Amino acid sequence: MKFRPIAIALLAGTLTGTAAAQDPVDIAAGLAALSEAVDVPGFSGAVMLTRGDEVLFSEVRGEADHAAGRANDDETRFNIASAGKFITALALVRAGETHGLRPDEIRPADWFPDHPDLFDPNLTADLLLAHATTARSFFSDNPSLIAAMAEARSNHDVFELAAAAQVSPVTRNPNGLAYSNTGLILAGELIERLTGETYEDFVRREIFDRAGADPVFARTADAAALGLALGYLPAGYDMEAGPQPPQPGEALPTTYPETASSPLGNMVSSAAGGLYASANDMAAIGRAALDGEIISRESLDWMCTSVAPLPGLIFGRGCGGREFPGGNRRWGHNGGAPGINAEFALYPDDDLVLVILSNHDRRATPILGQFEAAAFPATGDREGGGFVIRE
Repeated sequence: MKFRPIAIALLAGTLTGTAAAQDPVDIAAGLAALSEAVDVPGFSGAVMLTRGDEVLFSEVRGEADHAAGRANDDETRFNIASAGKFITALALVRAGETHGLRPDEIRPADWFPDHPDLFDPNLTADLLLAHATTARSFFSDNPSLIAAMAEARSNHDVFELAAAAQVSPVTRNPNGLAYSNTGLILAGELIERLTGETYEDFVRREIFDRAGADPVFARTADAAALGLALGYLPAGYDMEAGPQPPQPGEALPTTYPETASSPLGNMVSSAAGGLYASANDMAAIGRAALDGEIISRESLDWMCTSVAPLPGLIFGRGCGGREFPGGNRRWGHNGGAPGINAEFALYPDDDLVLVILSNHDRRATPILGQFEAAAFPATGDREGGGFVIRE
């Protein structure tokens, strides 16, 4: 899908007068907030806001590769981390449709005769998307496992590692929700069983091609050839401890000199995350999803209906978000890892898609917070999730 740019000055003069009568979103204030946040020193990445086929805001900053002096541009692909779970959820819904089934009608055990002890016979596939299973993580610092992760070239390869780590059949989690990368990797393998295609081929054809997008399943070793952005960290970042919760009033760093090197960077993208995509790619996927070009809007509503009573929050099936006081909603998924931060946000009540991708640590989420505080004033989160959006 190709987006048609529209001048911000014209937008402020034309859309606000009509949109205000239809919904409470303040587009002009939201645009101003995006512009302010992107201009803060230290941001490296891409931000795109679209409505229909119009680009309301699009900016790119920073470098994709410091050592090579390669700048981020409109074609740069950023690691979207767990935002890829939304794409896997779309794909599983679509794969189920080929059999006339919704994920809550699919029992994975029926599709894995070669792994008879992997799934509880009563487990349904929607629980994999909803993070409501007992699937165990296979990540560890074991040298042989790290080597195997680096050798993986597909979700199926990663699935074999994940399946080997399950010491008992995966079943519904008796404690409720438990965020699980493994659950989505299993869902990716289920897509292969349902369709007879690799996870990657099915997603390319049924998601990317329908949206006119061109993300890639890759790893950091492919960065130069595929135009990928490498991740960077602020000085003194502790890879063992990971990102620390921001303190109230904490200012964002202005420089990010350290390369985010970890075993995950050498691992191929999987159904749990790690896909590389440009902002335009993600905006196109979001638009196709809202327009019912990938799955029906009824199915998308089902995906993004919360499965847990979390006031003000949406915790769906591969889809999360929030409910604003004015009745508007945000759907989508975020993602983060050392040197990676992605926000993929669909606003179904306002026909908006906002994509924020960064190859600097924790830089996308504050921008989302500032946009929503301005565009939906009743949210009141002007500091963008705890960060002060300033130098």
